[in-house]
Amino acid sequence: DIVSWSSLICGYANHECGSSAIAIYNEMEGEGIYPNKVTFLSILKACGNIERISKGQEIHVELARQGLLAKNLVIGNALVDMYSQCGALVQAQKMFDRLKASERNLVSWTALIAGYSKSGRGEHAINCFVHMQREGLLPDAAAFTCTLKACGNIRDLGMGKEIYHKVKSARF
Repeated sequence: DIVSWSSLICGYANHECGSSAIAIYNEMEGEGIYPNKVTFLSILKACGNIERISKGQEIHVELARQGLLAKNLVIGNALVDMYSQCGALVQAQKMFDRLKASERNLVSWTALIAGYSKSGRGEHAINCFVHMQREGLLPDAAAFTCTLKACGNIRDLGMGKEIYHKVKSARF
């Protein structure tokens, strides 16, 4: 049933075996079993892990067709993360911008920051970090880590020190 299939796909995705997760997903679809929310989230994670943007876009289209994007921040965050991991930052930013500003959370912001940082666009990552705080969200360890990496990538020692001092005073 869908629970068994989703569990298997989730396990592969969580252990960074994206190709296996996608193969299982395709087999599941071939048997006529329809994915649920957990399946979609897991397969998006798998697509991001192995940078399989074509499959991720296919899933995005299906989610939009079902009307699941407007209803679910978790799915929106998963899409931002998948596009970011694949280096498709224009799509990641567009997906992020579609999320309601009042609903964006630390996961939304950190996925975008991580994508910009990973792609060598440190200035964008730092701008997101600053903007996130202006919207009232306090960074967590993941947001700090991604932003410090961005500072290192662009050799911005001043900003790195500023963030380091924030880390020291943060409570996790």
